[in-house]
Amino acid sequence: MTDRIYLRHSTDKQTNARQRHALAPLITAGSPVYEDPATSTRVLSLNRAGFTRLLHEAAVDDTIRIADAARLFRSVGDILTLRPVLIRRGLHLRVESGLLSGIDLASDDPGTKMMTGVLASVLEFQRDMISENTRDGVAAAEVSGKTLGRPAALAAAAADDVVDAYREGAAMKALARQHRVAPKTIRRVLVPLSVPRVPARPSAKLTASTPPASRRPQHPDPAGRRHLSTPRRTHRLQGLPAARILIVVSDSPRTRISYEALGLTPERTGEKFVLGGDNTYGGKVVVNPSGGLLPKGHPFGATGLAQCAELVWQLRGQAESRQVEGARTALQHNIGLGGECVVTLYETRDTQSSLGQL
Repeated sequence: MTDRIYLRHSTDKQTNARQRHALAPLITAGSPVYEDPATSTRVLSLNRAGFTRLLHEAAVDDTIRIADAARLFRSVGDILTLRPVLIRRGLHLRVESGLLSGIDLASDDPGTKMMTGVLASVLEFQRDMISENTRDGVAAAEVSGKTLGRPAALAAAAADDVVDAYREGAAMKALARQHRVAPKTIRRVLVPLSVPRVPARPSAKLTASTPPASRRPQHPDPAGRRHLSTPRRTHRLQGLPAARILIVVSDSPRTRISYEALGLTPERTGEKFVLGGDNTYGGKVVVNPSGGLLPKGHPFGATGLAQCAELVWQLRGQAESRQVEGARTALQHNIGLGGECVVTLYETRDTQSSLGQL
């Protein structure tokens, strides 16, 4: 028989100090300790990593020791799924202090079953009241004008400078480096304001961090692919002949929005484009004929190569059951970390391209 100690606290700002104090004699005696730090009781006990490890290592007649019942369960649903597992494995469950300290909560008798059910109901009610009071307190603080959460990474004056520089054409990454913050901080400043940008007028403050035009790719590569900036690719796609079959592969998690950004359909018509079946076989465009990221996940680097392979197979007529009949032109849309984006067009050599005048 082995005493096995289980500890849990709900948030990363809490500790197990009180629990360790209540279980100090057992810890000093060398009883194994299992922890689930920063784990909410809304996660059922059987789904927690620390408690699962305890169950895997426990033997028949071992005793699980907890400082108080709320450390292990705090809902009726949790205790209803937990007790049958403990009973089936021949384990005991004891609270070290308070009214319940002399009772085996895993005992298979009607009285214990009733008592643990009532206890779980009380603990669940207590948890729900804590949540309700917290929500009311947050709402009251917001009404009174208090600022909640962590301090802003950018002061108000610096945020105004970011908005002005972005309007003049500065890139988010360059602004992040200048202000020594993460790019997502710059994005949080700009997105709520829907700040318009003027790409043709780069910011004078950030000229040194902007690659000179001579270093940017100006010509199509030998394989015939052409890399287009966002404004140019949109106009070129909208100018494709209606009879041209276009295949698109994209790794964007917001594909419906990408349809509009790529010019496959006018703005605010992406939902209609999808519901009308224009993004699949028999429609205007076949998007992700191989299934996109859903069937294979998103291995960095390999995703772009998989897109390239799929489009080459399609244009060669080697895509088997996925084949888009008569495919002559295809587009690859790849988004990288930090919002970097590459759009690549593919076409067969025998195609008289309307994209040649770049």
